[in-house]
Amino acid sequence: MTASNYSAQNYSSDDMQQILAIAMGHQADKPVPIEEIAAELSIDDASLRYAVDAWRSQQTQMQQKRQRRQRFYQRSLLPYLAVNAFLILLNISLSGAVTWAIYPLLGWGLGLLLNPDGHCKKKQSAATWLMKCCWSRRHVFRGSAYS
Repeated sequence: MTASNYSAQNYSSDDMQQILAIAMGHQADKPVPIEEIAAELSIDDASLRYAVDAWRSQQTQMQQKRQRRQRFYQRSLLPYLAVNAFLILLNISLSGAVTWAIYPLLGWGLGLLLNPDGHCKKKQSAATWLMKCCWSRRHVFRGSAYS
């Protein structure tokens, strides 16, 4: 197939991305500046800057997610496994079977399942919650016909 045959065919956006990714992988030993590729694709500088910034933002978010997942394993999962293994061994050595050790195992495990990322929303104290609740109700009652 000649070069003119390639340009005569219409490709979907996904097909073009896959074809160009293969071609770029084939020429991996010769780096090409992104500005040159963007110019050939008629992409203006503002769009290219926006795309690069969006890509960097996505990479940062993915890195943060990986770090959160790693902290979850270090701070939550490993202590869960160590403590529950100890409790099960203690339970077996004392009674010959797993009886009471299953309860902390299931309770703590349920907590880990319900919070898989290991990060919690900022908790507020009961006093803070009560003050916000009372203030909002007082505010509503002041504006009502009953005040």
